[in-house]
Amino acid sequence: MNIIITGACGHIGTFLAEKFRFEKNIKNIYLIDNISSKNYNFFFKKNKIKKFKFHFIDITKKNSLNIFKNIDVVIHCASMTNAAQSFNVKNEMYRNNLGCFKTVIEYCMKKKVKLIHFSSTSVYGKQTTIVDENCEKKFLKPQSPYAKIKILEEEMLMKV
Repeated sequence: MNIIITGACGHIGTFLAEKFRFEKNIKNIYLIDNISSKNYNFFFKKNKIKKFKFHFIDITKKNSLNIFKNIDVVIHCASMTNAAQSFNVKNEMYRNNLGCFKTVIEYCMKKKVKLIHFSSTSVYGKQTTIVDENCEKKFLKPQSPYAKIKILEEEMLMKV
């Protein structure tokens, strides 16, 4: 199996790469990142592992993933994620996160590749009780641009 992890230098991407490193059924793990997180340490440590193939790619660019062949799964983690700071960079966050997401969706549809996409509990706003992931849309209370983008991504996925 060959997988792509977008946002591979971020918090979740690095965690997944490390976990998948020992999976025998995974042949290649293509780590995609634009290194905007400034997590260079991860890049240098992982560059020596043969299963890992790092690519410096800005996936907001349409067709930027088309160089990859024979991919079985894309795990999409690439996003600007700081919900609290997202108010200060709202337009950039919409452009970046939705641009990345559209590139990944188009690639997966075109190449018939499975997609694993993460949302966020921040779409529910502040909760004092257990979150019901099957709640009606009217109960979603995103309190940041980041959370609103996650809802948009979920809506886009529902249409695919």
